[in-house]
Amino acid sequence: MSKVIFKNYLKAFILFLFAITASCKKGPASTATSQENSKYPAIQIVNDSASGLRTPDYDILSSKITKDVLTITVKYGGGCRQHKFDLISNGKPSASVFELNLLHLTTDDHCRRLLLDTLRFDLSPLRKISKNYSVKINPYPQIIPTN
Repeated sequence: MSKVIFKNYLKAFILFLFAITASCKKGPASTATSQENSKYPAIQIVNDSASGLRTPDYDILSSKITKDVLTITVKYGGGCRQHKFDLISNGKPSASVFELNLLHLTTDDHCRRLLLDTLRFDLSPLRKISKNYSVKINPYPQIIPTN
């Protein structure tokens, strides 16, 4: 009788492990690739870049601009879905500083892994507006100069 109970427990345990591992989709959470500028998503210039913004659910760990490519390292929670980010601006610099908003578009990932991601955005549309510029990503106070 104990062998039957053990086999039932073993089957239940295996089913439990399968359910846990199948609940989150495996795969890359990264949204960035390392190619030339045209391979990166370009910044979007919109009339009102502050409309519909919500409190960021990510932390910016580092940022830099090299050859009109903004590289941002972000930390956020998730792990079950691929995450998408967009970068928007109203295209109107204040003293040659463009205010940017980084939007985390993935909101339905309820997994709890801590993810680090390196995002890259093509800022060349800003170069067409102002030859010498810097950027500030709201709500973070650091101004990022171009090289």
